[in-house]
Amino acid sequence: MVFDEIAWEMAQNVSLYGWEELKWFGSPLAAGNVIVLASLYVIFGHDPSLVIPINAAMHAFGGVLIFMLAKMLATNKKVGLYSGIIAGTLFVVFPSALNWYGQVHKDGYAILGTLLILLMWVKAVDKPIDNTSWMVMLFASTIGIIFVGFVRPYGLTLLFVVGIGALLIVLVSESKKISALSIKKVMFFMVTLVLLLIATFMVKEGTKQVVPESEVQYEIVFSDGLVWAWEENDWFPKRLENYVYTAARTRAGSIMQGQKINAQSIMDPEVSPKSITEVMEYLPRAFQLATLAPFPESWVSNLNVTRLLAAGEMFIFYLCLPGLFLLLLYNRSPKVWLAVYFASAFLVIFGFTIANLGSLYRVRYAYIQILLMLGVLGWVTFLERKKVLEKLSSFLKPAEGVISELAQPVKVVKSSRKKAVSSAFYVMLLTLFGFIGFFYRDILMAHTFGLGIELDAFFISLLIPMTIVTILCIPLGAAFTPFFINLVQTNGTEFTQGVISRLSTIIFISLALICAALYFSLPLFVSYAGNNDPARIQQLILLALPILLFSGIVILANTILNAMGKVIVSGTAQLIVPLIAIIAVVFFGESRGIEAGIIGMVVGQLFNLVLLERSLKKYGYSVLPRFGRQAEFSFGELVK
Repeated sequence: MVFDEIAWEMAQNVSLYGWEELKWFGSPLAAGNVIVLASLYVIFGHDPSLVIPINAAMHAFGGVLIFMLAKMLATNKKVGLYSGIIAGTLFVVFPSALNWYGQVHKDGYAILGTLLILLMWVKAVDKPIDNTSWMVMLFASTIGIIFVGFVRPYGLTLLFVVGIGALLIVLVSESKKISALSIKKVMFFMVTLVLLLIATFMVKEGTKQVVPESEVQYEIVFSDGLVWAWEENDWFPKRLENYVYTAARTRAGSIMQGQKINAQSIMDPEVSPKSITEVMEYLPRAFQLATLAPFPESWVSNLNVTRLLAAGEMFIFYLCLPGLFLLLLYNRSPKVWLAVYFASAFLVIFGFTIANLGSLYRVRYAYIQILLMLGVLGWVTFLERKKVLEKLSSFLKPAEGVISELAQPVKVVKSSRKKAVSSAFYVMLLTLFGFIGFFYRDILMAHTFGLGIELDAFFISLLIPMTIVTILCIPLGAAFTPFFINLVQTNGTEFTQGVISRLSTIIFISLALICAALYFSLPLFVSYAGNNDPARIQQLILLALPILLFSGIVILANTILNAMGKVIVSGTAQLIVPLIAIIAVVFFGESRGIEAGIIGMVVGQLFNLVLLERSLKKYGYSVLPRFGRQAEFSFGELVK
């Protein structure tokens, strides 16, 4: 990758001549992400995976900001909580985000800065706050500006333009009732605009964002002989026309470059606006492309793994998008309009200037996720208005009086509250250790096998089994929790064990059938593996199928232990999975290759199940399937 080459060259110069060689925008591509990578190379050596923890942390923090935005835009805490969890999770787990936080890209910095600025703008129009909060908001806005300017100086100009529109929204919303708070809001946005101007001036030497009027070339001849000529307008201010011209020229250059390399994802290649009027006419179409492309009719054409993932993400977005109209039906507050305007304005700009869908898909991520969050917020608001959210909350809420031992009522006292807090703390630590374990596994595999086709094959082989686990097994655990609690309270341990045995048998048989179906349909799936070897992918998926086979009863065991309050036990048992995977890669990676990682995951899953089963035995339960005669009961009787 070009960023890696520049960073390594810069790191070598630093080692020879000192840190003054670490020059921000010393070359056109030497943005802030390259500076960070070069610094890591100087300290730790040449290893591109060093930057992954930084990128992943920024991406995760972006999900937190989406969560905070949803909470701030919601009409009440419950709606904000549910919406924030859903939208923040989608932001983090969408596979396309791997394009930047799994590589040496600048998008993580820009997305984090952009979301931080929007959060502060929404907070400014949200509700009265004290002077200290205003200062904190200005400081956070400055941090956001630094993150954006660090990697994309032209983004500061775009933020300034969009910020003017945000100021107008504030002026309109506060025009009916002018107060001291209104003045503070206006002053906040004006100070932010001044900060953006200052930042733009500071970075103008690093990169030219807009061509100076004296250097404007109104006719460009490309290498293939095609000519794009800009038509001047006498009625439009020259300074503003220069910005419009720059955008139009950028689009024309994007189209020409795409045609030169025979790119397959150029959108509207025949449209290259050459005047102010043509630019204005194309803006609605630009917004449509930036928001909705790729369109549904292209989701199943020329299929490969990348297109399948993009189609899945767009399908989720299409499901969420109608919620935006529901949100505007129930909640038309200025802060909601500000968020809608913010995302839409950037989507129009990027939809016009970037003609290549592949590049646009990556650059628009933050703004699409804002609209997705607003859509989720609208759907949850709708469910709350229809009293459906309340029913779901009551269904998932544990029965009263059950804290640690379900068979006996427990009186909540101060010591039990301390115990609950202590358990929560330990669970957070165990979760952190588990995350670190899996993260180290990935770093170790990247170091052992390289960032190439072999590592891609590993993740592709886990994609299908883990997707089925996420869709089928994890929701089962959440649904079984209140059912299990009620079952223990009303029928006792022995009867409950009969239900668990029957359920675990059904789950195991169902997953075995799914594994069998996957075994025979693998040739169809692996044909979309892109540049990877289909036979190799098929072999690795077969090795990974036992993870899917045993995942159902593992999740069932975790659910029972968590419902009984034994959260530390289940959390500790899960640590064995990354641990054994790491051991397998360390000792067998060189001889067995990437198979060592998958086999380690399978063995770890089996050890996890053994530990969970031993823990459940202490309380009279077992999740092992039983294919003989079961306790005499029927699920129909349980429903009654």
